[in-house]
Amino acid sequence: MSSKNQRITFARSPQGLPTLEDFGADEVAVPKPADGQFLSRSIYLSLDPYYRNVMKNSQIYQDRLAPGDVMVGETVAQIVESRHPEYQAGEYVAVRNGWQQYAVSKGDGVRRIDPAVAPISTALGVLGMPGLTGFAGTVSLGEPKPGDTFVVSAATGPVGSTAGQTARLMGARVVGIAGSKEKCDYAVRELGYAACVNYKEGDLATNLKAACPSGIDVYFDNVGGDTLVAVIKNLALGARIVLCGMIEAYSM
Repeated sequence: MSSKNQRITFARSPQGLPTLEDFGADEVAVPKPADGQFLSRSIYLSLDPYYRNVMKNSQIYQDRLAPGDVMVGETVAQIVESRHPEYQAGEYVAVRNGWQQYAVSKGDGVRRIDPAVAPISTALGVLGMPGLTGFAGTVSLGEPKPGDTFVVSAATGPVGSTAGQTARLMGARVVGIAGSKEKCDYAVRELGYAACVNYKEGDLATNLKAACPSGIDVYFDNVGGDTLVAVIKNLALGARIVLCGMIEAYSM
């Protein structure tokens, strides 16, 4: 185990899109766990879109950042040393280590990960917060019925892909919105969508109308902005919109 802990820190709130100057980087000594704590080494880090709003120190998030603080973030990590009665060295956990190689934890909010169930990285995706968001938003709010046309933006991300596949399993005809031909091909070929519209090609509202000739019954919105406007132009009577994210506005 290294004696140095590499960290990415918060430097300032971005103006527009984040730049390198909005972050810092340093190396400090690897922390030692006290009684009731464990030390873990981060393996995977989830770069969730809401971090951009955390960097604004938005009042809606619990995380508050001051210059020099380690950037917040959920990680998959392996425990390397434990003085906690409920956790042992070698175990894999989902823990908020942030953007650093090593961190100590008291065990609050930690989830054990069983590598025999699924690849450990899925704890940050379909088996983590993004997956639950996509599943719950679809089942509890969107409530697609067999034969409905279900449209999802950011269709190949962890939230969007979970929402879209859940809707498909519930009998809906799923149409994705994504930002490249490669993503759209993946959505149709691997995720089983009926169609996928590339919002960077042509007029989105017109292309959605072609993909959804009977109108859109459920829209799972991850981006807001112009995409939401294009979808609204194609809603069917009695349509439902699940407002999950507004990524287009996060860097304004």
